[in-house]
Amino acid sequence: MKTIKSISTTLFAVLFLFTANLFAQDDDTLFDTINEHSELMAFTSVMTDVGMDSFLHHEGPFTVLAPVNDAFEELGSEKMTEVLSDVEMQRLVAQNHVFQGNHSAEDIEHIIPGEVIDVITTSNGTVIVIDEVILETE
Repeated sequence: MKTIKSISTTLFAVLFLFTANLFAQDDDTLFDTINEHSELMAFTSVMTDVGMDSFLHHEGPFTVLAPVNDAFEELGSEKMTEVLSDVEMQRLVAQNHVFQGNHSAEDIEHIIPGEVIDVITTSNGTVIVIDEVILETE
């Protein structure tokens, strides 16, 4: 009888842990996610400088095209310095990389230059990591 009770208790505990993990949700927001990835430091800096850090904590959903650090370096040192220090350029980057709604990379592939490196789902949207900075407006 003790063995059956022990097995039953163990089975219940395993089932409880499995169910808890199955329904657990990642509470990281878009900003938490980009801020946690070292390869997105330049983009995180731009978003923080223009006040988008607090915006990207809101409910959403939003889609963020997050260029990796190498994408900023590929702009060349002069352009990269301008983008990372000029508020108007930073606003342009924010405008070109943050969209209302939850979009897949396929949904917006016509505006994504270069390659998609990764897609990360967050509690308030999607981060699509890309290898180019979008500076042009259409």
